[in-house]
Amino acid sequence: MLKALEIHTYEDYAALPGEERCELIEGQFFMTPAPGFFHQTVAGQIYHLLRQHLEGSKKWIAPLTPIDVICSPHDVFQPDIVLIAARRKGIISERGLTGAPDLAVEVLSPSSHERDLLVKKKLYARYGVKEYWIVDPVAKTIEVLIPGGAVYHTLAVYEEADSLASRLLPGFSPKLRKIFHKPY
Repeated sequence: MLKALEIHTYEDYAALPGEERCELIEGQFFMTPAPGFFHQTVAGQIYHLLRQHLEGSKKWIAPLTPIDVICSPHDVFQPDIVLIAARRKGIISERGLTGAPDLAVEVLSPSSHERDLLVKKKLYARYGVKEYWIVDPVAKTIEVLIPGGAVYHTLAVYEEADSLASRLLPGFSPKLRKIFHKPY
């Protein structure tokens, strides 16, 4: 006889030892190793370019990650980058974000590739993330997804020679070449 999977909650998640990188997705724990060097370089470059673009703006909050994004008692994510509209600062708490960010960015890695492309894509749409960027450091592409009903639709897939564009961030148009440049 098959044993039913135990469904975990945020309380179970919060009780985990702090040394583990973990997300709670649909009540199941997903432990992941620390991201690789190029993954972090790409995420860091996107964050740096966003911060430069937002310099002096009081419209957006761009916390350094990882940060818990608590969308429900059974769904706690740790996107690589999040952006929150200042008018929605009420979702910010000591625990992290108690609701969906306006922008979630996931840099694909071997341990999270399928989850980021399928499961998180579905759940981020459900919880109201206004833009979801899927960054592929191997293919050197960024797919920008926007909601269309209960699912996401691809707004554009940008390649290394392109400039990134976002509906949320008018004027933000860095060359992907800058994002995927290996500094070593």
